[in-house]
Amino acid sequence: MIITSDGKEYVHSLKNFSKNMHTGDFLSSELLRVLNEIGVDKFSAIVSDHAANIVLAKRLIADKYPHIIPVRCIAHHINLLTNDIMKLNWSSKIIKDCKKVVKYFRKSHAAHEYLQEEIANFNIVGGSLKQYVKTCWTTAFDCTNSIIRCQMAIKHANICFFYLIYVFIIIYLLYFNIKSIFIYIFLVS
Repeated sequence: MIITSDGKEYVHSLKNFSKNMHTGDFLSSELLRVLNEIGVDKFSAIVSDHAANIVLAKRLIADKYPHIIPVRCIAHHINLLTNDIMKLNWSSKIIKDCKKVVKYFRKSHAAHEYLQEEIANFNIVGGSLKQYVKTCWTTAFDCTNSIIRCQMAIKHANICFFYLIYVFIIIYLLYFNIKSIFIYIFLVS
């Protein structure tokens, strides 16, 4: 991928290197081939992950062309960092608890509707609850932030929803108790 100074992105070429050894020397030679095809003077940096072979390849190019800076991809770095943080007990517990809250409101149609109403009533901006997806590292923030953002609506929706369930249970019990009483009266008489 080549990104120009005005922000345009171009795919220069796609090649299958599955039969090649991905050594630093090999990767360096392939990068140099692209640099020479386009023009070395048109490049200012090479951005990649931090695997040892690509680090070596970038260093070899930077040694030969000092104006080309080897840069580590910040998004990849944050992804690795987030994955490490998510392995800690405290963070995995937080995500586990958040997933339970999100699952509850996603699985129950009535609870979800109450939550949506409360989000609107409290004028909460940013939408409803967001799910955590292990392979998408930004969702750890999105999920926890959505619960914090919707905290008042969640509390209020739960109160309304559980009150509705409570009333339903009372009606249910009354119905079957009355039915039981009628059956009892019928059997006794």
